[in-house]
Amino acid sequence: MSDADEIYAEVERRKKRAVALHLPQTISEFFLYKVRNYPVWRADPERTEYVPQVVNDLEQQIGETSDVKVYLFSHGGTRYRFSWTQKGRDSYFEEHSRYDHIAWTGNLTLYVDDEQVFAMALRGEQDIPGGIDWIPQSVEAFVEGRWVEDLRALVPEKVPGGC
Repeated sequence: MSDADEIYAEVERRKKRAVALHLPQTISEFFLYKVRNYPVWRADPERTEYVPQVVNDLEQQIGETSDVKVYLFSHGGTRYRFSWTQKGRDSYFEEHSRYDHIAWTGNLTLYVDDEQVFAMALRGEQDIPGGIDWIPQSVEAFVEGRWVEDLRALVPEKVPGGC
């Protein structure tokens, strides 16, 4: 087996391990239904209860381009950073006589203490009139570590309309 074959085999093994741990669904739901909303909830006195008390140093930033949104927070002495991009493709609906986004793609990357530990691609489906329903498509990167269980500790909390 060549070095390239060994690297490919290791990448595939890691991707399968991430899927076996249910990380694509867990992380996408945690991000889409919680983390992405934390800055708004923290600023709203009626919703601060939805932000776990253990989440500290919460901030939202614009990434390298305006298409990239970055969400940072600390939990248990660990710094988490989610980087999110989404793009829509326009299509023309003759019956509506207008353009509309019908095909969406998203990329979500998770960094723990500035190390990339997980990345995935998502497909968005227009859920008219509600918005976009995001479906995990593929794991692009996975580095197993203690962060998996630490992050899971935040996931069980339920929020309205969330996971």
